[in-house]
Amino acid sequence: MCGILGWIRPGPIDRPLFETALDLMSHRGPDDRGSWYAPVDGNGGELALGHRRLSILDLSPRGHQPMTSHDNQRTMTYNGEVFNFHDVRRELEGKGYRFNSDSDTEVMLEAWLEWGPSSLHRFNGMFAFGMWDEAAKALHLVRDRVGVKPLYWTEGAWGLAFASEVKSLLAIPGVPRRLNERRLAHFLNFLWVPGPETLFEGIYKLEPGHRLVRQNGRTEILRWWDVPAAEDHAKSESAWIEELRALMDDSVRLRLVSDVPVGAFLSGGVDSSAILAAMRRHTQGKLIAYAVGFRGQDQRYEFAPDDLTYARMVAGQTPDLDYHEIIVEPNVAELLPKIVWHMDEPVADAAAISTYLICRASREKATVMLSGVGAEEVFGGYRRHHAVQLAEEYLRWPGLLRRGVRTLSDALPGSAPGPGLALRRNLQKFTASAELPYAHRYFGYCGYYTSAELRAVVAPHLPTEDVLIEHEHHLAEAGARDPLNRLLYVDLKTFLPCLNLTYSDKASMAAGTEVRVPVLDYRIVELAATMPPDLKVRGSRSKWVFKQAVAPWVPEAVVKRPKTGFGGPTRSWVKNDLREMVDDLLSESTLKKRGLLNPAEVRRLIDEDRSGRRDHAYRIWTFMTLELWMRTFIDRPDSGSPLGGA
Repeated sequence: MCGILGWIRPGPIDRPLFETALDLMSHRGPDDRGSWYAPVDGNGGELALGHRRLSILDLSPRGHQPMTSHDNQRTMTYNGEVFNFHDVRRELEGKGYRFNSDSDTEVMLEAWLEWGPSSLHRFNGMFAFGMWDEAAKALHLVRDRVGVKPLYWTEGAWGLAFASEVKSLLAIPGVPRRLNERRLAHFLNFLWVPGPETLFEGIYKLEPGHRLVRQNGRTEILRWWDVPAAEDHAKSESAWIEELRALMDDSVRLRLVSDVPVGAFLSGGVDSSAILAAMRRHTQGKLIAYAVGFRGQDQRYEFAPDDLTYARMVAGQTPDLDYHEIIVEPNVAELLPKIVWHMDEPVADAAAISTYLICRASREKATVMLSGVGAEEVFGGYRRHHAVQLAEEYLRWPGLLRRGVRTLSDALPGSAPGPGLALRRNLQKFTASAELPYAHRYFGYCGYYTSAELRAVVAPHLPTEDVLIEHEHHLAEAGARDPLNRLLYVDLKTFLPCLNLTYSDKASMAAGTEVRVPVLDYRIVELAATMPPDLKVRGSRSKWVFKQAVAPWVPEAVVKRPKTGFGGPTRSWVKNDLREMVDDLLSESTLKKRGLLNPAEVRRLIDEDRSGRRDHAYRIWTFMTLELWMRTFIDRPDSGSPLGGA
């Protein structure tokens, strides 16, 4: 896992400046660094490619990047891992190719020489890279199928630049430090900004499964992968289960390829427990696993059962396991500004802090960690996947009865700890969107505001319409799939890469740790896309087919346990640890000076949350994240370090 940077411009590159921009990502690659410069035309234009390396495969200097192909025609800076590179290498060796290193980078370069862009379909992995083709005078940028690895780019008078993290792009002269005002409402509603735009004006995410080609002064973006559209209704349930079980086993096996120690995150959920079980089958000697828990006073405000109970159960049944528990007791007021700096584009989810802390702890034992991220999006594991279907039954109730339920829902305290906490919150979320049309009902469950609430909290001069524009675009792209599969397609294009994979990458790299995600092996993602929806959500059971596939590997209690989500005790932190920071960052004077939010509405939400009347913790966390992000990246002339120091 690494950090990459590239800059192509009409004139010469400021090399000291480029090196400084590259080193803003030193946390992504503490083991090595490299730069490569070359003319790109006969008019003085120049290209720079930079690389910060976290050594995982071929730890020798032969894995140094940027790396040039044997014919000196292609040079690449690359972030990620291709797990099946040994298979691709053997195929190339059969065609007469010879290799100087044991790295996947060299295999990718030679594969491109043999097959061109179609070589991408041979790679099973997570990757983002920039490659200069000298013969064609073309720059290629590529991002993996589902967006496990990030890639940002910008284009203007400064030329075209790309990087793993935005902070390096901001160091290039001319790249603006401006809030993308059109996307502020999107950030507030979702806690993140759907691609391809970011909250930085003029800076974009290369979308998953896409590649960008810059040639002859023109830039073109092409899709190179998408999930299959056809659903297979002929295959038997047992056949689906057996095929998925075999793919999960092989996916974990592939992701154990490493020249450094590999461990696993163990939440005690079915995803991480299954991954650990598969690792046990394919690993000799000790396994390494880390679990995370929270203080008792923090758990009072959450309604999920404590993960550690189940993690200990799985650990106790896993032979020769080096098991560790981390109880999160952070000084969150100091950590939050640091995490905002590492995230670059704001992501308002406390899970980023928890991820950073567990990765920082696990780094003592393992440089690579396997995670269960992605199973919910692929197999329908979130409560909203149930809620959107449950609403169909709710809409059959008489209108008078539904109005009674809404009245009851509004009257319940949504934030105070105590019995029925889960029911209170879920009921309020459910009734807020249940009577909307099917897709918009689902999008309502994905967001944190109704249209009227969003309009009330955003300053009058800023737009709040079209917050669903990317979601509706992907819904249209999903075509004639079953309604549930269409919604899962939208999740795959938005929620998964823009939230979960973003914070997983940035927080883990901040701790010098590589995270691998076996459930997002493209073969599993493609298989799931062709499944009938009732294999995923069956009655009240989520991820049904996945649980059936891995049931022989994990304790029955884990398969049947209530759904929990990985995150942080946002509600407790907002009410307690961050109380003073909330009042400081979101004071009336600060908000008036900033001019982005309605101070009176923000204060009302804070007061309601503190009284226990309603649960606004995620909204408040988002307001705080926004203000810290503005101070870190927009107000400052540079972003060389987080607020308060590294």
